[in-house]
Amino acid sequence: MYNILCAGCSFTDSNFRKFARRGSYVNFLPGKTHNIGSAGFGISPKLFRKFFNEHKEEKLTHVVYQVPSPSRQPIDLDDYNEDNLGQYWRCFIFKRKSQKREFNIQVFDKKDQYLKKAMELVDINVKLIRENQPNAKIIFLRYEDTRRPLLYEFTKDFYKTLLADYCKENDITYIYEENFHTQWFFKNKYGIHPNKGGSKLIADKIKEYL
Repeated sequence: MYNILCAGCSFTDSNFRKFARRGSYVNFLPGKTHNIGSAGFGISPKLFRKFFNEHKEEKLTHVVYQVPSPSRQPIDLDDYNEDNLGQYWRCFIFKRKSQKREFNIQVFDKKDQYLKKAMELVDINVKLIRENQPNAKIIFLRYEDTRRPLLYEFTKDFYKTLLADYCKENDITYIYEENFHTQWFFKNKYGIHPNKGGSKLIADKIKEYL
């Protein structure tokens, strides 16, 4: 029997905008599932630690990690406190001024450093999973926000190259489908935060790798 832990941001979280959405891809996976996806979360070990501390007797068969955007980091690279990650991170690509969002182009000066920090956090999560659930198969899922050109330019190498290389080096299954991004889903009426049809589409692809 499958026993699957699913983690990620609002694209995984089944409670996000509960009146606009109709569940999550997690709801369409077989067996027993646990959904620790959380809206607004960046790449953080916080929810993994919490789950493993509270479910010490759980024997997982799979961990599906919809890796959040690396844009959710503090502007200051030294402003790192594991206890304050996740929902306390802000999307540094944008800064609010009145009711407008302005792109902070200065982050491109340190793009490689931001992506390196994101990968370090991914590695922490993988080590946590393998320490607590050594027999679970790890699957990374890419569902990328491509609506804003500058944001996409900042994050595309992370999903297409850095994560792919990391997965090859660490025996992790990586689901990178060309159409698994917000523009394609919205254009094809699957919702930006996937609706029932979009969630089922994602789940059907994940099932191929279980």
